[in-house]
Amino acid sequence: MFGRLSDRFGRLPFLMIGPIGCSLCDGLVFLFPNRHTVMYGKIIGAMTVTTFITISRGALADVVQGEALAIANSEMAIYSGVGIIVGPWIAARFLSDRATFGMAALFAVLNGAMLLLRFRETLPLSERKPVKWAACNPLTFTKCDSPTPPPLHSAG
Repeated sequence: MFGRLSDRFGRLPFLMIGPIGCSLCDGLVFLFPNRHTVMYGKIIGAMTVTTFITISRGALADVVQGEALAIANSEMAIYSGVGIIVGPWIAARFLSDRATFGMAALFAVLNGAMLLLRFRETLPLSERKPVKWAACNPLTFTKCDSPTPPPLHSAG
């Protein structure tokens, strides 16, 4: 859904969903440390990070093609994986549980600030596509949005 919207309105506004969402979610967990806040904060944070990864792959495809794109996507996956593992390990080793969320929120704010200061839009105005709103339905890949269910096939 956000990928199609970023094809119309540019990459930066939708890239900012990641840092803003993570900083808010981790900041709320830092301020209100209870199991409900942690659970909902991590769910919403995961959704915003997924949006960031999707849009950043689109931005990468805007400027890199072919084998270089495959290598760049692989490197991005490696760095993300290392960050997902090493970041919490370092925080758990040296910080309290609560401080871990405070540091994560701070790093998300810094990430957003660097994005605003350093990111140059990768999708020129001339290459932006009109939005097909029907395709922005997040359930499009399923048949849940169909008015009639798909036919069931018998095994016999």
